[in-house]
Amino acid sequence: MSLNVEGLDPEFRRARVISKGSAFEYAPWASTTARLQPRRLASRTSGLMHLADRRASNL
Repeated sequence: MSLNVEGLDPEFRRARVISKGSAFEYAPWASTTARLQPRRLASRTSGLMHLADRRASNL
């Protein structure tokens, strides 16, 4: 599943995600998440929502 910054819909408190098979789904979020998002995103306008220094290994 992929969550991109440009897929966020703060007005309706949901995010458009791309799931397996390139299907689109909407994932809702709670009030706490809505309050924290501006700090988390800062000035980012595109790209992955969660960035990591390394990728998980495929087992």
